[in-house]
Amino acid sequence: IYLKGNFGVYGDFSQGVRDDVLLGENFVIGKQKQNVSCLITDGFPFFSGDITLTQTLNIENVDSKLVIDKRFHLISVKVNGNKVGDMMFSSELDLSDYLKKGENELEITLTVGNRNLLGPFHTQDQEDFSIGPYSFERLGTWKDGKSSILRESYSFVKTIL
Repeated sequence: IYLKGNFGVYGDFSQGVRDDVLLGENFVIGKQKQNVSCLITDGFPFFSGDITLTQTLNIENVDSKLVIDKRFHLISVKVNGNKVGDMMFSSELDLSDYLKKGENELEITLTVGNRNLLGPFHTQDQEDFSIGPYSFERLGTWKDGKSSILRESYSFVKTIL
């Protein structure tokens, strides 16, 4: 079942084995937050689609680049309402031609894929880098309704936020 709407999904989160993995459990639905610093912990752990984030920056040096060295699918960037470009295969984008000294509005639109919806999510490795039919089966590992190789908590892979 997929639920769509203007709400957030919140839970108890802990750090996974790597910096870009969070573990979550005890999920509840609540009011959507307006300020987001992490998509997963701020109500969007299962989000898939486009989400636009804005921030006002005070710039002294207009010769600047946007550098994002975290994982992401696609980022579309605007500065002061002007389209700068898209980031997909590069971790930086030159903003120099679009910035002015003083206050600037940076708008980024993240295209987030289905990674946190498609699974498998409960493995000991916390993020499987290859998936096949047997990734979900766990044949021979079940006893009394539990699998010896699965965790109760759900694994999320963080994007840039």
